[in-house]
Amino acid sequence: MTTRITNPRNTIDDIPEFLIKTTLGCSLIVLVILIPFTINNFIQDRVIMGLATSAVAVVCIINVWYGLQSRYSLVVNTYLVTPVGAFAITYTMLQLANSGSYWP
Repeated sequence: MTTRITNPRNTIDDIPEFLIKTTLGCSLIVLVILIPFTINNFIQDRVIMGLATSAVAVVCIINVWYGLQSRYSLVVNTYLVTPVGAFAITYTMLQLANSGSYWP
């Protein structure tokens, strides 16, 4: 089963249903896990880290919104998720000085 993209900026005509469901599920899980850390960053006066994790949460909320409408945004996932996530992870590694915890 495929779903048609309603966003004219995306060049993919049909996307697999599992891509929409996977993006929705991953974004929901990231939100559930990330929100307590975001609150903790603001409580401990780590404002920039709090803003970085808030930015990741906002991008995930956008993905959830698209997913609930059975849509997928290539623009959001390419140009928002990747740079925002990379910045947040890089800044966190530098500030916490615990880069070993991010190695696969």
